Amino acid sequence: MSALSYFLPFELLSVKGQISIHSGQGSTLICIGPFASLFSIARIPCILTINFTVAREPINMIKKLTRVAVLSSVLAAGQASAFNIVLSNDDGWSSDGIQAMKKALVDSGHSVVLSASLTEQSGSSAAFNTDSLVVVKQRGIEDEGALEYSVALEPEDEGEPTEGAEPVTAAMLGVNIARDATGGDPDFVVSGINDGQNLGAASQLSATVGAATAAISGAFAGAQIPAIAVSTDPPCRPSEGDAGACEDEIAAQFAKVAQFVAEFIEELAAQTVDGPLMPPGFGVNINYPPGDSVNRATVNRQGLTFVNGGNVISLQFRCKGDCVAAPKGEPIPGGLGGGGYSAEEVDNADTTSNTAGNITVVAIAPDYTAGSVTERAMTSGYLFNNKLANVLRAMGY
Repeated sequence: MSALSYFLPFELLSVKGQISIHSGQGSTLICIGPFASLFSIARIPCILTINFTVAREPINMIKKLTRVAVLSSVLAAGQASAFNIVLSNDDGWSSDGIQAMKKALVDSGHSVVLSASLTEQSGSSAAFNTDSLVVVKQRGIEDEGALEYSVALEPEDEGEPTEGAEPVTAAMLGVNIARDATGGDPDFVVSGINDGQNLGAASQLSATVGAATAAISGAFAGAQIPAIAVSTDPPCRPSEGDAGACEDEIAAQFAKVAQFVAEFIEELAAQTVDGPLMPPGFGVNINYPPGDSVNRATVNRQGLTFVNGGNVISLQFRCKGDCVAAPKGEPIPGGLGGGGYSAEEVDNADTTSNTAGNITVVAIAPDYTAGSVTERAMTSGYLFNNKLANVLRAMGY
C-alpha cells in the first residue's frame, strides 16, 4: 500500500523508536515500533498498527493521530520503566527487608541482581574489604525472579565462610555481576530495606546509606550510578509480646515500604522526559516511619541530630576506669555509651518530619567539600529537589 510512505523517529525516557506512516489507495496505515521504517520493506512487526480510510474519515484521522501520539508515549514509557537494578543492604542477603524489596522490584518488571553480605554488617558506613571474597549464588532467576548472591570474606582455614563482606563491597560486586549479565551499567543501586531508620547524623554511619553513596560517587563502580537507600523502623519487636503476630506486622511493614519504593522509581521515570533519572553524583535517602501513622511524604534536608527510636542521642566512647591516672601499660576497660545531645535542629530536617509521621526523602551526594559549593552543584541539587517534590506529588503525597 505504499504510494506514499514516510517515518519519523521519537525518543521518550531514553527509549528510541519510530512512527511509520504508509498511505495509498485511499487508506493509511500507521506502524509504531523500534524499527517501524522497515515495515513496508521487510515487514518488521509493529508494536501497534492502526489502519483507517483517509478520504472518508478526515476528522477521525486527526483524532486517531492524536491517539497514536498518546499511545506511543505510553508504549515508550512502559518499555523504559523496566530497569536493571542492583539490590543490596547491610542486614544480610536473606534478611526480611531486602527480600521484600526484591519481590516488589521483580513484581514491577525490573531485572534484579541481589548482592549482599552473608551476615549483618550494620553501622559500617562506607567501609570496604580488600581481602579475598567468597561469592555464592544462592538463587537464580528461575527461583524467585532475581539473581541472588551472598558475599563473604574468604576464611583463613578450609572451612565455610562465616564473616560477611562489607555492604559497599557486596553492592559494588553486584554492579559488576549486573554488567556481566546485561552488558551495561545498572540503572539503579537500591540499598535496603534496612531494619532501623537512618535519619540525620545517623545517615553518616549507616552502611545502608554507605552502599548507596559508594554507587553515586564513582569511586568503586567506575561510573556514577543513581542510588536509593531505604530504611524503616519495625512496628514491634518479636521479643516483646506475641512473636507470631509481630512477625506478621513486620512483614506487612516491609511490603508496604517496598511498594512505596517501587512506585517511587516508576514515577521518577515518568518525571524524566529527557536526561538522567538523577543528576550525576546524586542519590536519595528514604526513611519510612513504622506502623499505620504515615501522614504524607516530604522532601527534606538531612538533620543534624542522631535519632534512634525517636530519641535524640549521642554516641560516646568512654573509659570504664581512670584512663588519665592509669599506669602505663595497664589495660583499662572501655566501650560505647550514650548521652544526651542538645543541638538545635535545622529547618525542614528529616528527623523532625519523620518524627511527625512523614516519609522523608533526602537528596544525598558524596561531595564532602565544605563552605561554598559550585554553581553547578547548587543548580543540580535545587532542580533535583524540585523533581523529587513532583514525584511525591504525583504519587498522591
